Amino acid sequence: MPYLTDQRKFDIDNDPKHPLVGAGDLTYVFTRTALDTPDGEFSDALLDAIKRYMPRQPRYENYAIVLGCLDSTRRELRRREDSQTTARKNRINHAWYRLTLFSESYYKNVIAPYENEKIKQNGDVF
Repeated sequence: MPYLTDQRKFDIDNDPKHPLVGAGDLTYVFTRTALDTPDGEFSDALLDAIKRYMPRQPRYENYAIVLGCLDSTRRELRRREDSQTTARKNRINHAWYRLTLFSESYYKNVIAPYENEKIKQNGDVF
């Protein structure tokens, strides 16, 4: 879990165009989004965060960082679940579930086509 300075959090939270630099920024935004964004806006909010992070020409390592941040956010939510009140546990479970569904969908719809294109260009590893 990233521990950003208050100024960094302020910059990220108050400027929707402020670039996200690295896994810490991305994990922070994923966590805030998972806990605070209504269901109808959730996927779009995560996609916006990813766009703020991604370079114009994404590479494998960029996608790996996105998946790693999604996974670490899910794991940290689960780790903290036991010490929470029932209402907070329900909120955490819902956030975990939404992140899980988003992660699977993002891989299937964004990363898998990228992988397929790279296989055509460079040959398969298998």
